[in-house]
Amino acid sequence: MEQLIDDRLAGKTIAAIVRVLRPEVPWSKARKWCQAGRVTVDGEVVRDAAARVAHGARVVLGAPQRDASKDIEFVALDRHFVVVDKPAGLVTVPYVTRGDPRGKAGDEDTLRGRVHMQLRRRTGSTPPPRVVQRLDRDTSGVMIFARTSQAERALQQQLRTHDVDREYVALCWGRAASVKHDTHLIADRGDRRRGSSRRPGRPEQGAKRAITDVRVLEYFPDHDITLVACRLHTGRQHQIRIHLGEAGNPLLGERVYTGPLELDRAAWSKDHDPKHADLGVTRTMLHARRLGIEHPTSGEAQLFTSDPPPDFAGVLSRLRRA
Repeated sequence: MEQLIDDRLAGKTIAAIVRVLRPEVPWSKARKWCQAGRVTVDGEVVRDAAARVAHGARVVLGAPQRDASKDIEFVALDRHFVVVDKPAGLVTVPYVTRGDPRGKAGDEDTLRGRVHMQLRRRTGSTPPPRVVQRLDRDTSGVMIFARTSQAERALQQQLRTHDVDREYVALCWGRAASVKHDTHLIADRGDRRRGSSRRPGRPEQGAKRAITDVRVLEYFPDHDITLVACRLHTGRQHQIRIHLGEAGNPLLGERVYTGPLELDRAAWSKDHDPKHADLGVTRTMLHARRLGIEHPTSGEAQLFTSDPPPDFAGVLSRLRRA
């Protein structure tokens, strides 16, 4: 369906034009069609439902247009699992509070939602991939979804027994040391943030042991920044960020775990925010570069890797040129 914009329609929004073409459609659906890429103006997809249309333009309402920029790179695709290269800035699954009736609502623009759509395009009807691990919104890199219940159980068991090889690279402030961090993490270390218990001999109830091996790869003295590799022996939430922050080496781009409990976080941010800007840092500089598993059915060793994305590589390049 198409509409040539005359004097009567000039200046109206895209959503309004959709309702001219389909008057029985409610405003909410008209806006969703725009966001889904179903509307073109002079051959260009326009997703902003509030955009105004000029006189003489040709508006076409058709099938949804796929936004290829949202495609996720598949590192490996197997009948039992799919390994992807997660971009930064995308949550793994929607955040749903306990008792929230939405279920899978809002899953479309999550990593799982995008992967599901791509699997459907490749293989036809298929259930949503099963989440066995997560990466933070700002963390990029290699991660795995199960595609069958058998794979889900096997991979979860490997994670529980710490048989999954997971290595990250990170850029952190200060001269970090090659060291093993072995602490018990608690929900509130005393400042309403997750952190390590200060009672190592008798940690609080609910504390979970977290072990991170840190290995120095490169130090940049002009900026007092270290490139490190972090190998996880456990998979606690925010484990690397917490351990490096508490050691006095918070990640570049960090906003939460910026140091030990006694740190003046406001002063730290005031000092480091300009440095982040100068280096072009817009997120936490953490990238999952290596994932090793045993195949869920054959037991064969599988290794998957991911190179740091352009934003991480760009910061690293600027540091090396200094």
